[in-house]
Order: sequence, then C-alpha cells, then structure tokens
Amino acid sequence: EAASRLGVMGPKADGAVGALVAALADKIGFVRSEVAKALGKIGPNASPAVTALVKLLKDPDEGVRWAAAEGLGGIGPEAKSAVPALLQLQDDQFETVGEWASRAIGQIGPAAIPELIAALKDDEPHVRLGAAGGLGRMGLKAKSAVSALIEALEDRNAHVRALSAQTLGQIGPEARSAVPALLKAALKDTYGGARGEAINALGQIDLGAEGLAAVLVAALADEDGRAQYAAAVTLGSLEKHKDVAIPALTAALKDDSSWVR
Repeated sequence: EAASRLGVMGPKADGAVGALVAALADKIGFVRSEVAKALGKIGPNASPAVTALVKLLKDPDEGVRWAAAEGLGGIGPEAKSAVPALLQLQDDQFETVGEWASRAIGQIGPAAIPELIAALKDDEPHVRLGAAGGLGRMGLKAKSAVSALIEALEDRNAHVRALSAQTLGQIGPEARSAVPALLKAALKDTYGGARGEAINALGQIDLGAEGLAAVLVAALADEDGRAQYAAAVTLGSLEKHKDVAIPALTAALKDDSSWVR
C-alpha cells in the first residue's frame, strides 16, 4: 500500500527512490510488483533503480517481470541500458510480459535506437522481433533505422520480415527509400502476412509510389487473404490512381472469397 501511494505521488516521491529500490528485494512478489510500478511512475528521477529493475526482468513471478518492464518504461531514456534485457523478454512464456517489454523500449525512445539496430541482426529471432517492434512504437522518431529495416525485409524469419514492413509503415513518408524493397516484398515474399504488411506500409509511406497501383491490382489475386485485404484497403485510398483502382476493385467484387468482396 505504501508503494502504491508513492506511485500515485509520481515525480514528487523521488525522495523515496532509495527505499523503493531496497523494497524490490521483498520476499512477496506482489510487493515487488507494486514497487517496480511506483518507480516507473516517479519517472527519470528513479534512474538509480534501473540495475535492480533489470534483475527483476528474470524474476520467477511473471507479474513481477511485467511490472519491472513497466517501471523501466516509465523511467524512460535514462533506462536505455535495460534494452538488451528487455529484448530477451520477447521470448517470455507469457505474451503480456513481452508486450510490456516492447512498450518499455518504445518509451525509452530514440536513445535505444542504436541498440535496436544492432539487435536486428541478433542470432535469436525473438530478439530481432523485439527490435523491430520497439522501433515501430517510436514511429517517425525511428527514421534513422530505415536502412536497417530494409535489410530486415530479407530476414530468414517470416515474422521478422512482416514486423519490419509494418514498422516501416509506422515511420511513414520518411521511410520512402524503402519503397522498392517493399514493392518486392509485396509481390514475392513467401509469407502472406509479410506481403500484406508490405502493402499496408506502401500505403502509409507514399500513395503515389511508382508501380504501386499495379502491385496492388496483382495483390488482389493473392492466395492469402491478408494480402488481398491490404491491397483492397490501400487501393481504396489511391485517389491519384483511381482510373486503375476502381476497375480493379469492381472486378474484385466477384471474388470467390466473401471476405475479399
């Protein structure tokens, strides 16, 4: 209860950081969780807690791991040294823990970008996934990672390719240099999910991209519904290419799939 009340006080409770760090070693998991959350609510002034919170990312209690990630995210850029450990949590058996770890990386922000770019080449696919996801949460702020994400479109793991395409779309027009690689992925990637994410990204980056309308028309006949859906939605926003888009969408109204129709 004391930890929870200190968390409500937020930055005004920065004088309690030392006591809260000591309480991270409490034998009761629920207490450790509340303390970790409180430190995150205090924010950057709780940076002395980073090392202790990183240790809790390996706590046997999944609630504590989740709270430790939440706390590190609340501390923000001052917790950039925690990025490698947060990336390891992408393989946690509890999906929510990995989600909070990814969110924390996004809150740490641009300070984490060098670590994330390096992690896109890690041997472990879950680490590469975490890196792509963390960059995606930063949106436009991750524009310096575009070149690395373009390379990741060729990753041996299909989900990494899909998430890298999604992240390029989240960066938006500043990722325009990725258009040729995304056009290739939209048509030739062996994973339907990656093809769909590449199509979505193309729509977010540059609706006037050369050859985009033709790629989308071809994608309407894709064997994977995710790619077809993405193509239909993106074609619907191609006002500059309505002469191509309208006939293609009209023809797709007769598709065998009710979802596509």
